[in-house]
Amino acid sequence: MSKQSEARAVQAYTTHVNKCGNCKHLTVDKKLPAWMIGIERYESNFDRYSVEANVRCGIGQFAIKKTASCLMHEGKEK
Repeated sequence: MSKQSEARAVQAYTTHVNKCGNCKHLTVDKKLPAWMIGIERYESNFDRYSVEANVRCGIGQFAIKKTASCLMHEGKEK
């Protein structure tokens, strides 16, 4: 095993962990940064320039981090 493989095994590293960032209960508001508000070219391209704000759990309505997880995780449907 390589040093990287050994380090991953020791830390139990996995990419298949259920995370809030890929949960169907994740709710996110989109908004323009304050400096872009009132400028036509940014407002007309809202989807392109918007940023995420108010990242919350749809079940408990509390603020979350996308890399966190809980027991009620459900994957997003494709």
